[in-house]
Amino acid sequence: MKVLIVSPDINKSGGVANYYKILAERFTHQVEYFTIGSRTDKDGLVNDIKRLFSDYKNFKIKVAQNKYDVIVLNPTFDIKSVIRDGRFITLAQKHSNAKIIVFWRGFFIHVFDKYIKGGIKKIFENIYFKVDAHIVLGSVFKEKLLSIHCPTPIFCETTIVSNDYIKKEKRPVGDRFNILFLARVEKDKGIYEAVEAFKIIKSKYSNAEFTVAGNGFELDSVKQYVEDNKIPGVFFPGDVRGERKKEVFNGADIYLFPSYYEGMPNSVLEAMGMGLPIVTRNVGGLKDFFENGQMGYITDSYSPKEFALLIEKLYTNIPLREKIAAFNSRYAENNFLAGNVLKRLENIFETVLYSKEEKAGQKEIH
Repeated sequence: MKVLIVSPDINKSGGVANYYKILAERFTHQVEYFTIGSRTDKDGLVNDIKRLFSDYKNFKIKVAQNKYDVIVLNPTFDIKSVIRDGRFITLAQKHSNAKIIVFWRGFFIHVFDKYIKGGIKKIFENIYFKVDAHIVLGSVFKEKLLSIHCPTPIFCETTIVSNDYIKKEKRPVGDRFNILFLARVEKDKGIYEAVEAFKIIKSKYSNAEFTVAGNGFELDSVKQYVEDNKIPGVFFPGDVRGERKKEVFNGADIYLFPSYYEGMPNSVLEAMGMGLPIVTRNVGGLKDFFENGQMGYITDSYSPKEFALLIEKLYTNIPLREKIAAFNSRYAENNFLAGNVLKRLENIFETVLYSKEEKAGQKEIH
């Protein structure tokens, strides 16, 4: 089987890039990557537009060779990405005989409800209903596609954890209690709720610390907010990768992630693999597997007071933290490691390519 995967540059940061970088040397089939998207952090609008049309041109040339059995697109469900990848789909359908799989990496439900049910359903149907399969990162997204009568097989999958992010040894209990937030520092990741929750914890427990790892548009504003509100014990190590990222995980006691919406947040899976109890919101694919009390705590609330209460439960119960840490590490190893994810993903490729009954109904793989 020859597979062409359309993705961002796998050497750059980001969930999709990280996913395919980890799998790059593990595929058992012949896999090529076709890189799209910004090549630098300073492309600018004009260069972005030029690069997009260049991507379309080069993609058309590549797929017209007709040497691929499966082509995989990786859009996010926002208007920009849906339109951009819609063009890649029509080019692939016109110039090749490959099976086309759309792997939805992010899925903004408010965008779906506003635009798909509000006016562009026919356009969406004419493109995305004609692919050979969809992959989503949570059952809630599958239900959304089924709600508009998507006739295409839909598979549920997860993101991935590298073997480097599985911690089996017992996490030591130190004099300090470090809460970790590791993600893009953006409002919709819940960064301000996280800071406010820490402020409550810090007022009760002087040994509490808060590490905010990552870059983002809100980073400078968050730093200023912490300074203006005189919140002590907050550290900003910036963008962390490789060994430094592992050090940050190793230095934490719990992982806090009050994001507003997600597909399947890779940082949560990595934190689980590293043996951290999780405090998060009930978003995206997390609700398909997260066991409240067993893996940490999950809530529908946006309230910093609620997050602080859940953090405090873990702070005051060290045996519970240790039990959750061991459980999370085992769960991540059994479900999210590259080898397990790869088997499931290639099984989807094979099912789509070799299925004799392409419209036999909806299929789901966990």
